[in-house]
Amino acid sequence: MTFASGGDAGSGWDERLRGNGLPPELASRIASFLGLLAQWGKAVDLVASLGTATLIAQVREALAGVPWLPGDGKLLNVGSGNGFPVVPLLLARPRIEGVLLEPRERRWAFLREVVRELELRAEVRRERLEVHARSG
Repeated sequence: MTFASGGDAGSGWDERLRGNGLPPELASRIASFLGLLAQWGKAVDLVASLGTATLIAQVREALAGVPWLPGDGKLLNVGSGNGFPVVPLLLARPRIEGVLLEPRERRWAFLREVVRELELRAEVRRERLEVHARSG
């Protein structure tokens, strides 16, 4: 995956996100997520080559759902893949617990690392919705 200049937290994501109206703490945490996405992206084939503006737009689109989320509870994301939109949503609503379903092994491993690194209240399961529904 190729990020345009500013492709990780250390090279300007935080500042760019704040410049797009995100509060400093949320901008910093999402910058960390984008850094992990850049780090893992090529090996795991998480997203096509995206420019800075496209990634900022993805973050903004993901966060557009925040007003409709409760302050706490559970959020199920099916086919979590590269973490959009679920990771920005969980970062914006830290009291919500996430259940991320991703059957593909490398993407599942990426998501587990994101949850660990960002200390999200989330469980990443390597399963499909049908299996999850039967186990619940």
